[in-house]
Amino acid sequence: MAVAPKPAKDTGTGNARKEPAPGSAGELFAWIADLGAMIPPEELRKFPTDGSKNLDHYLYGHPNVE
Repeated sequence: MAVAPKPAKDTGTGNARKEPAPGSAGELFAWIADLGAMIPPEELRKFPTDGSKNLDHYLYGHPNVE
């Protein structure tokens, strides 16, 4: 089930994020960024720092690449 992101709020500074056109790639990227912003910092610290270097290890259990 997809979670709809909350719309950007203008805090009075005029810096509210401009909403992309519905159905556009920008809308998808904005939605993904909003989802990422919902992840607590303590959970982000648990993410692997080696990026895709060891993707096969994380997905399939292959040995780590050093």
